Amino acid sequence: MMYSRERLQLELLKQSVPDISMPAVLAGLGVVCATAAGVLSTWFEV
Repeated sequence: MMYSRERLQLELLKQSVPDISMPAVLAGLGVVCATAAGVLSTWFEV
């Protein structure tokens, strides 16, 4: 049995996780793309 405070925290967490996850995925994708671009630019300079 959950208390109202715990239930409120759980609901807030459920609402905030999708808002946080999409920017995190985009940031990770940006890091991967930047790393690939750096490797390719170093490879083509040689």
